[in-house]
Amino acid sequence: MEFIKSLGIFTVGSVTIMTALGFIARSIIVHWLASKANEYKSVLDKNLELHKSELQKEAEIFKAVLQKEANEHQIKYNRLHDERAVPIRDLYKKIIRMEDTMKNLFDITRRLKIPQ
Repeated sequence: MEFIKSLGIFTVGSVTIMTALGFIARSIIVHWLASKANEYKSVLDKNLELHKSELQKEAEIFKAVLQKEANEHQIKYNRLHDERAVPIRDLYKKIIRMEDTMKNLFDITRRLKIPQ
């Protein structure tokens, strides 16, 4: 009976100590993993910020290139339209002059009453 009592005390003590050690070990491991996760997260955040800044720089450069090309096209097509406008204006003046001449001619013909 004494042996069973000693065995029970030893078993309860061992289980209590093992439970306490297990809890402590679990707490240490959880804390260590959490700190490693936070360190890794901070490294990822830094890398993310660097990548974002690089992308923003590239986007600004790309916008500048696009704006430059848009300005070049604007200048080219404005010049083209200006060059086209001159002959159109001259042609329109000639048409107006021809119309006035035709009106004058028909007025003269009516006044003279030339038989047809």
